[in-house]
Amino acid sequence: MTDVLTDIPAAPAGVAPGDGNLSVRLEHLARHKGRLDRTAYLQGTHRCSYGEVYERVRRTAGALRRLGVGRGELVLLALPDSVAFVVTFLAVLRIGAVAVPVNTFFHADELRSSEEIAEASLVVADASLQKEFRGRSVTQRELTESYDQAADGDAGGAPEPLTSDAPAFAVFTSGTTGAPRLCFHDHGDALHFDRAIGGVLSLRQGEVCYSVSRMYFAYGLGNSVLLRCNAAPSSY
Repeated sequence: MTDVLTDIPAAPAGVAPGDGNLSVRLEHLARHKGRLDRTAYLQGTHRCSYGEVYERVRRTAGALRRLGVGRGELVLLALPDSVAFVVTFLAVLRIGAVAVPVNTFFHADELRSSEEIAEASLVVADASLQKEFRGRSVTQRELTESYDQAADGDAGGAPEPLTSDAPAFAVFTSGTTGAPRLCFHDHGDALHFDRAIGGVLSLRQGEVCYSVSRMYFAYGLGNSVLLRCNAAPSSY
């Protein structure tokens, strides 16, 4: 492996050097490696480029801010594996909030329990699941409509500057030894995953990868979103 998260020169414009915001670092690495026009994800017949992903991330971050989501707040993601999940996940990190993916195959009471455990300030849900939540919720489509209606020049504002030990996301434990609880991961944790798993998989540019493990699992999230900033396209 030659292109890991530490292989980034200067911080992007408007971001302090040494900023640890993982969403920003992933975007900057894609830009630095000349990947913005290359395929990041295959979804059906659509090839989604890195540039398209991060443009949507910036605008979704703006939509989340307009909904009042702030730094440190938890946002529950009840979304199936998709480019929309990736975009929303990275947008939550970009504004300094904490993303909490949840199993979309949960029963209604399990979904509500997850919402309560997370004390989520917002739920971003698939339209088929939104009715199961009691707190404030939006669909990913509603987020998209929100940023589509925003002024053309609104790119979501500057990313939240963070240290690498700031919480980025949290995943639920299985609950086999007790009630499920949240396990938090910092913005700097992706580097450790990259070093531990990426060297074993040795992905090459142009290879197409499919993660059987879903994104609401820590390992599946790493495979599809964090690993070498998606050096190889992933498909859904």
